[in-house]
Amino acid sequence: MTKENRTFLFTIELSSEGWNFLKNFDGDRTEAGADIIKQLGGEVFSYHYGLGNGKVYAMLSLPNKEVTQAIAVTRLLSGTVKSFEVVELLSGADMLNVYKKMDDVAAIDDVE
Repeated sequence: MTKENRTFLFTIELSSEGWNFLKNFDGDRTEAGADIIKQLGGEVFSYHYGLGNGKVYAMLSLPNKEVTQAIAVTRLLSGTVKSFEVVELLSGADMLNVYKKMDDVAAIDDVE
C-alpha cells in the first residue's frame, strides 16, 4: 500500500450465480481476492460475509477512485453481483484536511 492509497468499504450483494461461484471455488476466496487487489496496487484489510443479509463486506486500500469504480463495474458485468455500494472511509487525520477545506468552501458557497 502506498501513502496515496485510499480506504474503501465495499458492500456487495451477490447474485445466485455469485453464491454458486463461491460455493464451488476451490480454496479461500479471501486469499484469491487479496492477490487480485495486490496486483491492482491495493490491499485487503478485511473480507466478511453477512449471513443474515447475504451480503459481502470488504475493506480495501486502493490507489484511486478509478480503480475502485473499475472493480465495481467489472463485478456487476460479470453477473455474479446484484448490487454494489462503495464508501470511502476517512481517518481522523484525513478529516482534519476536510475541516480545513471547509473554510474555503464556506467562503464561496451561498448556503449559510
